[in-house]
Amino acid sequence: MIARPDRCQIADRKEKYMRATAPISGLWNVQNETPKHILTGGRRKLPVIMLVLFLLVLLCGCSGGNAAPVASTTPTAPARPTPTSLPAGTLLYQSDWSHGLDGWQSTGGWKLMHGMLQSDVGAGEILTSPYMPVVPNYAIEVRYQIISTPVNGGNFAVVADKAPQKDGYTAGILDFHGPAPHSEFSNPEVLVFLNPIDAAGSRPQISDYESSPGVHTYRIEVQGPEIQFFIDQERKSSATSSQTDFLSNGPIHVRVDKAIIRVFSVRITAL
Repeated sequence: MIARPDRCQIADRKEKYMRATAPISGLWNVQNETPKHILTGGRRKLPVIMLVLFLLVLLCGCSGGNAAPVASTTPTAPARPTPTSLPAGTLLYQSDWSHGLDGWQSTGGWKLMHGMLQSDVGAGEILTSPYMPVVPNYAIEVRYQIISTPVNGGNFAVVADKAPQKDGYTAGILDFHGPAPHSEFSNPEVLVFLNPIDAAGSRPQISDYESSPGVHTYRIEVQGPEIQFFIDQERKSSATSSQTDFLSNGPIHVRVDKAIIRVFSVRITAL
């Protein structure tokens, strides 16, 4: 595409044109004002005038051919760092609920208390993060405390929705047991699985969950098509997609069913 000259370029060219043609204009003005008795001498000077005109045109043509190229005035978008330019450990997002939900969307079963969020015992209580990672490889850390599991069948998971060309995932503790007696061989399951389920290249790894009081940390590491799930720095489960090169970067949700869970913070870093 040929860049159209701006006003400064047009003015500059006009000035050069006027300077180049001024001597010729002056000659023609003098000739027009000369009395008839010396017109014969003016005609004799005509070849000289034509020679000057030819030389000026030649010089203008040469200077135009050697002119420096004019930079395009088309605005360009500012350069942005590529996702892979972020070093591992770079903090991408940190929740702050000290003054409200801070952009998080929630269903009606969550309440804000002293800078943390707590669910009730309803089913499908969901928090949706306002942030989606800008890098394909990232880690999510959720600090939480299980307050109560009053009935069987409760869940606490981090979910990333399936996206175009990116499988989704669910990582968490499934099938909490209530206070009623149960078999010693029956425990809640800790696992991560992909969405769709048949996207995994192999069956997901499953671990038993042994409940314990206090504050714990989920850590979910997403790298390319692989996801690993840790609780308190101990790896519990993993899965790898056989269908997509990368896993979803969101939207990201925290979901609780039939349990009271207190969530202290959500932190996302680059890997």
